[in-house]
Amino acid sequence: MYAPHPNGGGLVEDTAHVDATAYVGPNAKVYGNARVCGNAQVYGDARVYGDAHVSGKAHVLGNALVYGNACVRGYAHVEDCVRLGPVSITPTSLKITDELVLQITDGHLSIGCQTHVFAYWLEHASRIAEEHESTHLLKYRDLIEGLITEHLKLVVRATKEQE
Repeated sequence: MYAPHPNGGGLVEDTAHVDATAYVGPNAKVYGNARVCGNAQVYGDARVYGDAHVSGKAHVLGNALVYGNACVRGYAHVEDCVRLGPVSITPTSLKITDELVLQITDGHLSIGCQTHVFAYWLEHASRIAEEHESTHLLKYRDLIEGLITEHLKLVVRATKEQE
């Protein structure tokens, strides 16, 4: 059974949980055992389902699908045709700040106009930041390394689940 969420009017299944402080836009849908907590926002035609968890000030928007055991938190933005779940985990776009948007696709990380394989980023991030006078890249280097590490763990887990 679905009911409109009081903050935005989007549909929430009675098996899902959405905090009153979260926003579910009129065309968005949250179902299954999914959880949307804190000030997170789900809008556009986005869907959050399965055992997925969206929290903090994260945004899931456009035609994004967040499902399975996926977790979107903090200030992450998942948007457009992104499918984030246990099997289809790429591409993933994360808007960290207005100046720093990360895109992970097929073993590559794109930040601004720079696209490299993960190993290259891990080895050369500081040099790239200095060459482009990017204080954001230096400031978020640990976050970038963490995202790459977590992404690789998801790929390994998804591969094992498919076997």
